Amino acid sequence: MLRVSRVQPGDPTLDDYVGQNRFECLTCPYQYVIKKRYYERKYMKKKEVEDILGGKGAWDNVDKTEVQYS
Repeated sequence: MLRVSRVQPGDPTLDDYVGQNRFECLTCPYQYVIKKRYYERKYMKKKEVEDILGGKGAWDNVDKTEVQYS
């Protein structure tokens, strides 16, 4: 699994890239300095209001308790 992290000072092989972002593996010593902009555009489908709020009959099978008013 790769994560994005900042190149820290102290590694002599990466002195020219201190402060830049890099991909680094969490399970092995792999590192790749990011030299260009990476992005990926995702278009998400909007949910219907009924999917969010439950729609008709959303509260039919919920637990109910008696309430006493004083």
